[in-house]
Amino acid sequence: MYFREDSQAAAELLKQAIPLMVQRKIPTNPCNFALWYAYAANKDKNLKQALDTSFSNNAQYAPEKSEELFFDYFVKSYMPGHETAQDAMVALLANLFESTKRTADGTREYGTALQKGLNDLKNETDPKEMEKTLVSLMRDTETVDHLARQFSKEIDSAKQEIESLKQQLKDTEKSAFVDSLTKIGNRRAFDRALVGAMTDGDSRLSLLLIDLDHFKKCNDTYGHLTGDRILTGIGQLLDSFKAEHIQVARYGGEEFAVIVTQKTLEEASHLAEMIRARIEKIRIKQLDEYIDNISASIGVAQLQPGETRENLIHRADQALYSAKQNGRNQVKLAGYEQS
Repeated sequence: MYFREDSQAAAELLKQAIPLMVQRKIPTNPCNFALWYAYAANKDKNLKQALDTSFSNNAQYAPEKSEELFFDYFVKSYMPGHETAQDAMVALLANLFESTKRTADGTREYGTALQKGLNDLKNETDPKEMEKTLVSLMRDTETVDHLARQFSKEIDSAKQEIESLKQQLKDTEKSAFVDSLTKIGNRRAFDRALVGAMTDGDSRLSLLLIDLDHFKKCNDTYGHLTGDRILTGIGQLLDSFKAEHIQVARYGGEEFAVIVTQKTLEEASHLAEMIRARIEKIRIKQLDEYIDNISASIGVAQLQPGETRENLIHRADQALYSAKQNGRNQVKLAGYEQS
């Protein structure tokens, strides 16, 4: 949950939030401020309902419920969405909080003991009693020193855990957007890339949809393992075209997609023709023979002003269908008509 109001708007929301808290006898701590500010701003209907249910005018304030809501609606939003990662992060934070509390309690007790020892030494004249006080202070000093060193170790360990967790999250996110067979982007990666490219506002955006010709027949003739090898080969070929302004993905089945930005329609069409020609040259060895009749049909559409993502995909798909209908193994450009 994010707050991007300007000073005036934030002040108005705070004026609404505070009376709500006072009315329900909610303590004015930072967590509660955040919850009721979000309530006043109507940031989340579920949070608003949960606050109304848990803290009605007649209900007794329950701090643990506030903490639970704050965690669910604020802390989690800044944490990774992966459930395992969330659990690991929560466990890590719990350990750190416990260690911090233990160290703080030990330091506070030491401060009290130190003050008492200094007072005793100031007023004590008996050498034996003074020695006992000094021994006690030394023992307490060693204890708090041990706590501090232990806390330092736990902080170092936590840093290592965080780095490990960050790497796991990177790996998890990467695998979520990579097609397991072809090792290029999957449909989810395509959707994200296309939305991102359209959000950038570059009108020179073209979409290539690529479909392998007679792929079902190839699977039926040579088997699915050979079919997978062909798809893997296509993935490797498309990956070789990947560049700053060219993103590739497996769209689904034997269909692939290429998103081209900052290129004219002519340049995008030329790229499509290069890809078609390279696919035509692929040879896959099957026992003692080579499969060399692989080809693809390609539809190309360039984004038009005000066009939706769905319509762009539809036009590229229509161009692809036209390539299939006109004999396959060719590139067709899309016309522009709203669907």
